[in-house]
Amino acid sequence: MGALRHVLFWSMLALANLSLPTIVLAQTNQTTALLAEGRQIAQRYGNQLWPGFSQTRFDVLLVTQQQELLFCAKNRPDGFEPWRFDPETSCPVYIRKPGQFSPKTQVTLHLDGSGPTIVMGEPQSLEDNPAAWLATLWHEHFHQYQMSRLRFQNRPDQTDPFSYSNPVPAKVLTTLSRQLAEILRQPDRKTRLHLAQAYATNRTELLSHLSDPDQTYLEFQLWQEGVARYTELAMAEFAAGSTVQIGDTPHDFAALAANLRRRVLQVLSDPEPMRHQRVLFYSIGAAEALVLDEINPHWRSSYLTYPFALKNHFAKIVTTPVSD
Repeated sequence: MGALRHVLFWSMLALANLSLPTIVLAQTNQTTALLAEGRQIAQRYGNQLWPGFSQTRFDVLLVTQQQELLFCAKNRPDGFEPWRFDPETSCPVYIRKPGQFSPKTQVTLHLDGSGPTIVMGEPQSLEDNPAAWLATLWHEHFHQYQMSRLRFQNRPDQTDPFSYSNPVPAKVLTTLSRQLAEILRQPDRKTRLHLAQAYATNRTELLSHLSDPDQTYLEFQLWQEGVARYTELAMAEFAAGSTVQIGDTPHDFAALAANLRRRVLQVLSDPEPMRHQRVLFYSIGAAEALVLDEINPHWRSSYLTYPFALKNHFAKIVTTPVSD
């Protein structure tokens, strides 16, 4: 009986929504279909990448010029009203007036009354093509995975204290970047493996030239944002055998994966710490995750066991013999 009341409730809302301006509904339909595909891909392949990733809640606040739409929330936060049941995502949708967030927002945060929630604008607002928007969606969904399983109040300070203008930290970042670029460019598996092992061995000594605040902040950004960038790439590669159909235009995941990998390599090849600043850490962390994959793909199963830094994963590799 409760289930019947639930269906009737959302059906009545759907009828009520017929009175809304057609343009308001039409502008969200394409993004809603894209959101549904991104969720399906994460559910299909997520556990192959991270334990429990496929089961991670996928609450999304879609920010448009006309309204803010909350998809798949477990609870309805204050200020939202029921709007409709969305058949694409199989989720209830709640609505509120625009203005709380910019349509250019890309962030994951705890929404009052709900859990970790992705807050994103539509592809046209973010100046993304649909495939790039999906990559960002998976990036933010990985933050949901992190935030739903760890106490982030214990994380390092989020203010950026890094000494980008200091020649010593700048040299450390440049050296890390170029060593990682060399590994990623190497076509020979055996040579690549030995370069990766050498990187793991030398990493601690190289980072020892940083101050404690710089090292702590760098490690956290590599662990949080760098591995999220790696997750974009890995999800695209998992899905590379299929395409997303948006309107009349197919979007090739193999091309998306190649583009994401190329962007990481471009940044590492010309790091310029003063220009890129914190964004450089995304590419360094993504490359470090690829290096860890090269030596020991099982590192991902203990990613959450050693939070807020990648150094423990590299330390384990150094003490474990590498087989070619």
